[in-house]
Amino acid sequence: MGIATTIVSFGFIVFLGVAGSAAVVAFGLGTRDVAAQLAAGQCLRRLLRVGEVIQYGMYEGTVRELGLTHVVVESGDGLVIIPNTELLRATVVKRQAVPQAT
Repeated sequence: MGIATTIVSFGFIVFLGVAGSAAVVAFGLGTRDVAAQLAAGQCLRRLLRVGEVIQYGMYEGTVRELGLTHVVVESGDGLVIIPNTELLRATVVKRQAVPQAT
């Protein structure tokens, strides 16, 4: 009985180790994307202002919100929610800039 219990205990410990490792990898991959979105959002806050008219791909509209992970643009088709990382990687044309407050 002692050897069988030891084998089962060892198997359970190995299983917990593998499951824990998989959870850590999944958590790391998930937080990497969120961290990239947050960093892109900080960059976009320096480049864009609420009220500016921009063109992104086939969408042209007014920036309504600069969120932590996304930008909301109001276009003729309605509200378009664009992830920060996509907007930062793409070519964005400013059609009308909002005057800077002094």
